[in-house]
Amino acid sequence: MATSPGSADALGAGAGPVVLVGMMATGKTTAGRRLAALLGRTFQDSDEMIERRTGHTVAELWEARGE
Repeated sequence: MATSPGSADALGAGAGPVVLVGMMATGKTTAGRRLAALLGRTFQDSDEMIERRTGHTVAELWEARGE
């Protein structure tokens, strides 16, 4: 059976992870949350993961240690 271009099956539901990369402030988090919802997957944000592990915001880490 063929899938339509916008369907979850056409986007690889059940396949491996989807990773979004790009410059800061380009909408990766927004797009990632929407894509995860569409595919029925869990969304993970690397900035949030870093902040949980370190107890500091990414901005604080950049200020203290540089980019």
